[in-house]
Order: sequence, then C-alpha cells, then structure tokens
Amino acid sequence: MPTYVFETTDGQAVELVMSFSQLEKRQYSRDGGQFIKLDNGVEAKRIYVPCGGMASSVWPIQSQAAGVDSSQVAEATKHDRDNGVPTEYNRRTGDAIYTSPAHKRAHLKLHGLVDRDSFI
Repeated sequence: MPTYVFETTDGQAVELVMSFSQLEKRQYSRDGGQFIKLDNGVEAKRIYVPCGGMASSVWPIQSQAAGVDSSQVAEATKHDRDNGVPTEYNRRTGDAIYTSPAHKRAHLKLHGLVDRDSFI
C-alpha cells in the first residue's frame, strides 16, 4: 500500500499508509489544497514528496505504524535509548518521531519492522 504524507498546521509531517480507495474516502479539497482529518481530529494538508524518498524539509515525521500506546511512551523511549537509537514519541498519540531517513531506518531495524514503500 502507498504511503501518503500530510503536514499539520503546526508543521509536523505525518505518514499514513492506506489504499487509494481509503484515501479517496478521507481526503477533501479546500482552498486549492487537499486535506484529511487525522484520527486525533487534527486537519492536515497533503504534501507531495519526490519519488525515491522524502525531501529534507518534511523531517521530522511521525509514524503511527511504528508507534506505541501512549501509556508505553516512557518505556519505549528508554528501550530505544538503551539500544543506541534514541527516539522520541508523541506523548499524546504514541507515534514514533523520526528526525531523518537514517533515524527511521535504524529504528525500524531495531524493532524488526520493514517499510516496503519508503524507498529509504
């Protein structure tokens, strides 16, 4: 499934993995842009990134797929730091916050996760 990137009004980039049909159901047009309501109710504008990876201007990004429950944020943060991949999590949602493609790659590897659509 493809990964779509959205930017919230506070400048956070959020990656969402969904089918095109799911995107069509959730996305709406307004003011010349395409928007989506995130699960937490925040509105985010779709941004387009070049094939082959994300532009440096969209980092940091948040990943729901690699996140944890909000009650596990402290434990996950300590685990990642102890294993040499210090990673912050959104305290409210538990989403993992990546600062660069290399950081994302290392964190996914640490947790045995694979992002087949990332190109990084």
